Amino acid sequence: MSDGLLSRLIELIGTDATLALVTARGGRSVYVPERPTAQTEIAKIVGLDAATILGQSFGRESIIVPVAREWRVLQYDAQAMSVPQIAALTGCHVDTVRKIRRRHGLSAAQLDLFGGL
Repeated sequence: MSDGLLSRLIELIGTDATLALVTARGGRSVYVPERPTAQTEIAKIVGLDAATILGQSFGRESIIVPVAREWRVLQYDAQAMSVPQIAALTGCHVDTVRKIRRRHGLSAAQLDLFGGL
């Protein structure tokens, strides 16, 4: 379910807003009002425009935001963050970050090029 919800969130509000949401609330529920205002929690996290879009799809529901650890590792990697930075942001061990990066086809040389090892 969470992979499907992650894909749906990306489709609805884009990568940046989804990354902000899973970083702030991953693994926990968040209430999505039908008509959010700038003061609602969801709008403070993703912005009012994205919150409005979410309100149209999930209005008056609480959704359990996926943790999306592997996806977050790849997003931070695409931003050229170092392994220790990614580990700190995702709450996982540096070895886990390296394993995820390798699993997605980055060689040691590529990792070195981007400050990863």
